[in-house]
Amino acid sequence: MPAVIKTIQAKTGGQKVAYIGHSQGTTQMFSALSESPDYFTDKVPLFVALGPVSKIPKSGIPFINFVAKFYGMIDKTAKMLNQYELGGTKHPEGGSNMCTFVPKLCIYMSAMFVNTGPSYDDPDAYAVYSAHGPNGTSLNDILHYAQNLKEDRF
Repeated sequence: MPAVIKTIQAKTGGQKVAYIGHSQGTTQMFSALSESPDYFTDKVPLFVALGPVSKIPKSGIPFINFVAKFYGMIDKTAKMLNQYELGGTKHPEGGSNMCTFVPKLCIYMSAMFVNTGPSYDDPDAYAVYSAHGPNGTSLNDILHYAQNLKEDRF
C-alpha cells in the first residue's frame, strides 16, 4: 500500500489520497494500517471499505480451505520454487510449475472460478471477464486468508 500511495502522490503532486477498497483491497489496507498507521495519517484521510474482509471464521471456498489445511507445505514449496504469484500473466510458467508439483492445488483453484451451474452465469458478462484474465494474485494474500481461517484471527 505505501508503494501505491507513493505512486499516486507522485502523479498528483502530493495530494492526499481517498482510498476505496473492495473485498481483497480492504484486506490489503487493513493490513497496511495495522503495520504502519503513522504512514497513512497524513496521506489517506479517507478509507472506504466495500465488502470488507477482515476475518474469515468459515469458508465455503474449497481452495482457501485446502491452503489452510496445508499452509506450511504450500508456503515452503512456494519459497523453494521462488513462486509468489498465482494465476498471473507476468510469469505464466509459475502456474504450470505449481500444477506440476501440486496438481490438487490447480483443481481447487479452478473450483474458485468455475461453478457447476452455468445457468447462473451471464454468457456475455463471462466473455468480458474471461478476456481480462487470468488476473492473478499474490500468494501471500492467499496465505493470509488461509492463516486467518486457520487461526480465526486477522
